[in-house]
Amino acid sequence: MLAVEGLTYTYPQRQRPALQDIDLHVQAGEAVLVAGRSGSGKSTLLRACNGLVPRFYGGRFAGRVVVGGLDTRSAAPALLAGKAGLVFQEPQGRFLTSTVADEIAFGLEIAGLAAATIRQRVGDILERLELTGLVDRPLDRLSGGEQQRVAIAAALARQPQLLVLDEPTSQLDGQSAEAVLAWVTELRHRLGLTALIAEHRLGRLLAAVDRVFYLPETTGAGMAGPPAAILERMPFGPPLSRLSRAWGLPAPISPE
Repeated sequence: MLAVEGLTYTYPQRQRPALQDIDLHVQAGEAVLVAGRSGSGKSTLLRACNGLVPRFYGGRFAGRVVVGGLDTRSAAPALLAGKAGLVFQEPQGRFLTSTVADEIAFGLEIAGLAAATIRQRVGDILERLELTGLVDRPLDRLSGGEQQRVAIAAALARQPQLLVLDEPTSQLDGQSAEAVLAWVTELRHRLGLTALIAEHRLGRLLAAVDRVFYLPETTGAGMAGPPAAILERMPFGPPLSRLSRAWGLPAPISPE
């Protein structure tokens, strides 16, 4: 589903690469948590998965990223949007319309779908994702958790195979964060999605993902593996994981 091979990327006006020699393969239906401290390149890696890096940001790009058989350097953005749906951190700042239905329809309009098809697709996704109660609500009147759900629904409107989430709970309180992550896990299983999720709140996701991909603070290739194995090698993590390392015990992966 996703192949990142030898990816090295440097933003314009920067000397130090944001990512260097990154290799990551994600199988269809798999959920992978991208972990790392601020500045490790998590968001950059996610942007590379739908071609925003380097197409939108510019800079120097080497290596290869392939999503659903499409090379992100050569495939048209409209085609890539149908393969990878990206949900940004702070969705309220990324909304392009004012209502829930319009936001979900926007990407379909850009893709050139017929009006009747768009109406049907919007209705279907509102029903499937259980968002019909929000359909006529202004986006700026929604709670943070509701806004995040709408952003995810808009990303899924093109029926992508890969859902890419950048810090989906960073602006939410604990209860809303848990609700959104539980909803994402339910959707993943119900729709058969592949998921790549960058998140600081590791404890809530460790039990729900298949693997963790850790990006070190200093530029490096990163490492991927089962959550417990990667937690033992990371210099940080949820409180219980740090305590377990201090006592030489296996890292727990249940929610904390």
